[in-house]
Amino acid sequence: MKKKWDKQSKLAAYEIDVDTTHPWPQALQRHIEQELFKQIPGTRSPNAKKIVDLRRPAALENEPGANRLLEPLLLFSNSPLAVPGIASKPNHNLDRQFLPNAPSKIIETEYGLLTQPQPDTATGYLSPTEAGKYTPRLATAFTKEEQAMLRHFTLNPGLLFPLLTSQWKPANGEAHQVAMCQTARDGAAVVNYLHDYYQIAYNRPATVVEALHVSVTCNVEIVNIWLHWREDDGAGQPKHYMKSIHACTTWTEPPLLEARAILKNLVRYALDERVASIKAALPHFYNNKLKMKGPGSRLKANTGRGSAASIRPPTPMSTPFSPPPQVRQSMPPQKKRRPAEERVESEDELQV
Repeated sequence: MKKKWDKQSKLAAYEIDVDTTHPWPQALQRHIEQELFKQIPGTRSPNAKKIVDLRRPAALENEPGANRLLEPLLLFSNSPLAVPGIASKPNHNLDRQFLPNAPSKIIETEYGLLTQPQPDTATGYLSPTEAGKYTPRLATAFTKEEQAMLRHFTLNPGLLFPLLTSQWKPANGEAHQVAMCQTARDGAAVVNYLHDYYQIAYNRPATVVEALHVSVTCNVEIVNIWLHWREDDGAGQPKHYMKSIHACTTWTEPPLLEARAILKNLVRYALDERVASIKAALPHFYNNKLKMKGPGSRLKANTGRGSAASIRPPTPMSTPFSPPPQVRQSMPPQKKRRPAEERVESEDELQV
């Protein structure tokens, strides 16, 4: 069954800029260079070569069949045993209350509401509830008490704080553009969720890095890694952006090695600085949540996602990064590349 999706014109009306040329905020540019583009030393993984070898048979499959062949090699296995503390869920709905609101009644009337956000896969932190179902019990980044603090404030109860989502298409079927529009919608919901979380915790807008989300689109032949973030204009109106940091085909191994390195750097960051930041904010979030709603109540945050009823005061837009003219014309930002024979991956890499 084909999933519903929103065309780029509708997403643009909702202030979601797909495949944007908007400049990177300076803090996000630093994050890309210092975290996501880190070199991974050591021996290379066989998974990139396996993707190249499986491209031809995967091209004959429908969407679920192609996903079954390639997704475990490019992303992360659905089993929580693959990466300790991390879990991936297929086709899980995200709470649509975190979708951007229509900027005006006219937009909502003419375009209708955005469709239900549902990634083909969503990767986040393993919940203590699920970890306890395994024998022996699996390690998690969060305690049962911390999970309880987030009750009634999750994108999906089965997965905590998604860090990566993906949309997949077959080689012969829906266009890659459809996957891009779907992941733009999903990414905006995740960014808003993270923004609201930090807004409630600290009574300030989240930084672009705190609310950053990463997604992948793939149609068997092409892999694209996207970053999603938001900036609020002078009137407090959120603007959502989605921009590529890496695109490659599945025909050759070296670019796939680089794609997998970016995703492994993402997981390493998620299990270090990202989770530390989230957990540091959690007591503040919970105390303010109790003040807003009381224990056991559903918290429906409204922190300026474009609603006319929003009461959040205006916040200045993040300072954009202005690269030199010759770089400004090219996207995504390019990292320095070593010769293919020198690009290697660690023997103790994450088994993804």
